[in-house]
Amino acid sequence: MLGVHRDGAFTEYLNLPAQFVHKAEGVTLDQAAMVEFLAIGAHAVRRADVQPGQRVPVVGAGPIGMAARPSPRWIRVKTASPSASAS
Repeated sequence: MLGVHRDGAFTEYLNLPAQFVHKAEGVTLDQAAMVEFLAIGAHAVRRADVQPGQRVPVVGAGPIGMAARPSPRWIRVKTASPSASAS
């Protein structure tokens, strides 16, 4: 994983095996850029082995936390996200 297991992708040039490179055909560049945080949220739900009927806290209301919120709904799980206080 770039930025975790390998140096990150904030570089001008990047060399990756072809099997990990996918064309973003049929989507805009903005839509393609959203794939990363959506995938992280879905991966977290899958890795946690969330089961139907469980309650799942989602900590953080940034892009990844917001992306994780819909994922449990796909398997009928209730989620709760704390929000920052106004003070």
